[in-house]
Amino acid sequence: MSWERYQDTNTKVVFIHLLLKACFDQCHHKNISLSRGQYCTSISGLADELNLSPRNVRTALKKLQDSGEITIETTNKHSIVSVQKYEDYQLLAPVTITPAVRAQKPKESTEFSDRCIQQEDWVEAICMTNQTTKLAIQNALNTFNLHLKATGKEKTNLRDYKEHFNNWLRYNKKELTAKDGDYAWHWKGQALKTGTLRELEQDKKLFDHPGFEFKIIKNGT
Repeated sequence: MSWERYQDTNTKVVFIHLLLKACFDQCHHKNISLSRGQYCTSISGLADELNLSPRNVRTALKKLQDSGEITIETTNKHSIVSVQKYEDYQLLAPVTITPAVRAQKPKESTEFSDRCIQQEDWVEAICMTNQTTKLAIQNALNTFNLHLKATGKEKTNLRDYKEHFNNWLRYNKKELTAKDGDYAWHWKGQALKTGTLRELEQDKKLFDHPGFEFKIIKNGT
């Protein structure tokens, strides 16, 4: 929170997004090999992913370049963003091993998912990156926990859990919408509307007030 860009919302969101999207293993994008800490994207691509204007994205990237957080290699087709000191964001806290304990005991995945959902900044970043809701992230975390249990890949620390979840989410985004179902709602003087939970919540925030008679007709499947 002492980071100089922390109060600069656009720059903060862009940087967190790049940290989440950056390659952490061997990655390829449209036949381009990426190194650890790199992300292949474009101004328009980032703008669409973060619901920001291209101008805001361009300004944020320049600030991050000027302060040394990132470097950018640009061609006529794409840009490769490299997060500088990427490994510094991956370090584990030192673990003291006593003679009686030779390895960390895996913890229940639900403990990690509960801690994740309580971290509002992390949840906000994940929601913005994937254009979804907190409830959908909670559902995805529950499904991810089942995946870990089924594959026997228990986690021993929160950082490892988050990293695995972010990677899993890239290839299982359908989990974000599978639990949303279809919703239907209306308010006084308006035709019946249908859509996602996120769309319902947006209208509910605007019109669930006295006089509008806001009503949910179908609450998911």
